[in-house]
Amino acid sequence: MRSFLITLTLAFVAGLALVWIWGLDNRLSYLSRDYALLTGKNRLIDSYSRSGLAIFGDSAVMDGVQPEKLGPGVINCAMMGCTPIESYFLVRRLMKAPIHPQAVILSYNAYHFVHPDFYWENTVKFGVISGAEADEVLGNIFRLKDKELISGSGLWNIEQWLYSFLLSRGFPPYYVSSWFADAFGVRKKENEEALTVIAQTRGQYYFPLADGSKSLNADTKLKTFMVSPVIDYYFRKTLDLLKTENIPVYFYVMPINESSVPHLDSGVSQAYQDYLTGFSQTDPQFHILSKFRTV
Repeated sequence: MRSFLITLTLAFVAGLALVWIWGLDNRLSYLSRDYALLTGKNRLIDSYSRSGLAIFGDSAVMDGVQPEKLGPGVINCAMMGCTPIESYFLVRRLMKAPIHPQAVILSYNAYHFVHPDFYWENTVKFGVISGAEADEVLGNIFRLKDKELISGSGLWNIEQWLYSFLLSRGFPPYYVSSWFADAFGVRKKENEEALTVIAQTRGQYYFPLADGSKSLNADTKLKTFMVSPVIDYYFRKTLDLLKTENIPVYFYVMPINESSVPHLDSGVSQAYQDYLTGFSQTDPQFHILSKFRTV
């Protein structure tokens, strides 16, 4: 009986290990298109070889900024739901390239300074940041007591530590729903097509594809502008890193649709402007490239 239990345990461990390894090596086969888009941005950074302009931001930037129209040395590294947390680690990787950009543009709407709501769902689950990087971020989440990213409480936050550790290492049970979301091969085909588009456009991707939208911008959800402590921390780290590399930084405020403007809170818009203007007043390498919206 004992030998049977030992054999059964070893078989389970071996099976889990094989599934784990397969899952890490074949993410394009079963994860959603978001993963392919993030992978495409990493490939742009890894192959960066012509100095120019690097752009980081959220989905409005990914959708709306076309590197092909801006010049040969321009790449669009913006991602859906991206905040300064993700951008910091992408910028840090870019700084390891033999050639650095001449300038960097950052662009996030007010909402993505307040709510990092894609951090667990995309950033950690899809491997935008590595396991060690996720450990670093989690340490700062607890140090700064960022309630936007703490999902529960418990003895020494063990449950959150374990969740972050396993999710950032591709623990199979967290991906089961993705394995069965579509027929086998469907997502791989879609993801390969998305990767091709990202490579051809140098990062620009229409998301979604439509002539226009009357849906309200995420900024309309805000009634106060309270910057996430962890987002603020990594935004400052990004600026400090680029300052060390002597690379100027420009912040661009993306336009929003007319349907959203009447629903924007004037206090939020002013606080958003004041927050960013504060950096331009203290950092000679940080410039605001566009006018702020008036409500």
